[in-house]
Formats: sequence, C-alpha cells, structure tokens
Amino acid sequence: VANFYQTLAQIYSLGLIRRSKNLQLMEMKEGTKVLYVGCGSGEDAVQAAKLGAKVTCIDISPKMIRNIELRLQREKVSARLICGDIFEHLEYESYDIVTVNYFLNNFPSNVLPKLLKHITSLIKKDGKLMIADFFALSQNKVLKMIEIANFYVAVCFFWLLRVAPLHKYQNYVSYFKEIGISLERIDTVRFLNIGIPLYGNIVGFKN
Repeated sequence: VANFYQTLAQIYSLGLIRRSKNLQLMEMKEGTKVLYVGCGSGEDAVQAAKLGAKVTCIDISPKMIRNIELRLQREKVSARLICGDIFEHLEYESYDIVTVNYFLNNFPSNVLPKLLKHITSLIKKDGKLMIADFFALSQNKVLKMIEIANFYVAVCFFWLLRVAPLHKYQNYVSYFKEIGISLERIDTVRFLNIGIPLYGNIVGFKN
C-alpha cells in the first residue's frame, strides 16, 4: 500500500509532493538527530540518512517499517526503526529536528493539538519542527480557494481508491503558539517554479 500510495501521490502532484519533502534536506547534516513521525514509505528518511543524519523512523504499521528497512538496505545506509504509537515514544528533548510529512491531516481537530504538543516535547530547545504537506495559506482569497480545492480533490481521489481516509484541511501554523513553536518560514513548491503554491514545507523552531 505504501509504495502504491507514494506512486499515486507523485503522479497526482506531478512530483511536487516529493519536492516539498526534499526541501527539508537543506536542514540535514552529518550527525543531525532527526525523527520521522508517521514515516510511511520512508523515502525522505532514507535521503536524510544518506546525508549522514542520525535518523529515527516511527510508524504504527509493521509493513511500513519493513518497507523502510528494505530501502535502507538497498541504499546501504542505516536508521533506527520503531514500530509503535508516537504517543508512546517518550524520548523528550532528544531530537534536533522532528519531521511530520503528509501525516497530520489524518487526525481530527480534537486530537491534533495533543499530538503536536507531544511531538514538540521530543524536540531539543531551539530544535526544529518541519511539516511537509498541502499548502493553503495564501493571503489572496482566490488562490486560497484553489489551494484548498486541490487538497479536497486529492483527499477524495485517494479515499475512492481506499488508500487514505476522508479528512478536512487544517492549518498547522495556527497551533504553533499553543505548543511553543515559532514560525521560521514556509517554503512552497510550484509546477515549473511558477503558478499557484499547492504544497510546502513549514519550518518552526522550539522556544
């Protein structure tokens, strides 16, 4: 399922989803302790490991973890793999960077603040939280409508194929003050670097 979903996502987004995750690599360097939450197929985690980052991947699905293990073996790099619930991962203030890519939108609004607060507790002081996901934060109302429409078309498409649940768009930045994160920047990706930003990488740092 992970590989099927990943392939569909790349086709649907014309490669922009992968580009949004690759934007995070500029923050990775030799020895950086990085946690990938809900790591899925793990292609982004493998790229970080190839740069020399000390990568930890956590996912509740044994199949996802096995998939990453095979990727790591093929690329001849290593990472720590944990099959389990992120809420049970209690390594507080252990990571320089925590990344959460195309994962948070699966959680309802009554769970999301608790999840984000827990994820933040795992980050070192002045460490970073990075979230690659659909972008719908344009100030222009027309652009924002198009961005949100892109999100819902994708959600319905993947739901019909039974590879993802139905869920609503959520503005993660709106939770940052509550969880002790300050926004550093939002990097967006566009087709051929022009047009409407539909995907992006949010970068915040822990206060």
